[in-house]
Amino acid sequence: MAGTKLEVEGAGGMSCGRTYTPSFSLKDGAAFPTSGRIVVEVHDNQKKFTAPFKIENVNLLGMPM
Repeated sequence: MAGTKLEVEGAGGMSCGRTYTPSFSLKDGAAFPTSGRIVVEVHDNQKKFTAPFKIENVNLLGMPM
């Protein structure tokens, strides 16, 4: 189906100098569609920042209290 996104697992990669080779596998052994395509977004010169946030009324399992 057009526009369907497949779930991946083990996304990661290997870096050597200025070269980065991404790797991933399809979740649950799904087959890659014959008419499928891979779209990759590459971001360069990203900046880190700290965004303040506060978590309230949630237990250690992430459930509402």
